[in-house]
Amino acid sequence: MELYHIHILGDKTDKFYKPNSEIIINKDVFNNKLYDRVMNTRFVAERKNYSDTFNYINTMCEICETPSIGESANMADVFSVIMSIGSDEEKIKALKDVEVFLRNYSFMKREISIEEYRKDFESNKPSRLHCLYACNEKGVNYWLNILKSNNCDIYRIDPIDEPFRTNEQLLPIETSSFIESYNGCKRYFNPREKDLNGTSDEYLVQGKVKLLEKVYEIR
Repeated sequence: MELYHIHILGDKTDKFYKPNSEIIINKDVFNNKLYDRVMNTRFVAERKNYSDTFNYINTMCEICETPSIGESANMADVFSVIMSIGSDEEKIKALKDVEVFLRNYSFMKREISIEEYRKDFESNKPSRLHCLYACNEKGVNYWLNILKSNNCDIYRIDPIDEPFRTNEQLLPIETSSFIESYNGCKRYFNPREKDLNGTSDEYLVQGKVKLLEKVYEIR
């Protein structure tokens, strides 16, 4: 089976991507960029972005004889202070940072719920966090638009082991609660033929993968 993989450049795996070579996607060992995004989600404010607020909080800590904060702090605490005594400029910046976190949190919550469901009911299926993603030729432009990367290579690949085919539109929506998302995973892991349209299908690949050729690069 020949598929296409969009490899976003910028990490230690780049050196393994060469035409006419093989890579091995080990189950539960290989961590993809989705894994990195989920595991690195944090809700913190950095001192460099809110130095005046950090100074104020540390002053209050000294008055109350409590430990001061370091280079980062819980964004909720900093946000509370900013909304109480911060300037309008700081309030706007804090709201933008909270918006980014909430979007990342919703994404993280969904992916963790999917992984928990998979472990509980579909452990024979590949993990979204430990697989290589692929698509068919019809879906390349669709996925390029989704990924919005200006630094990637597109490879034509041959998965030696049978990949798992599903459709990303079967994923639970990110605004779902954890339990709603968890309970909404069944169709994703058990797609019907009519759910697969080629364009938005995704293949979760594990095992040995032959990189046939690099067909295109975006810089």
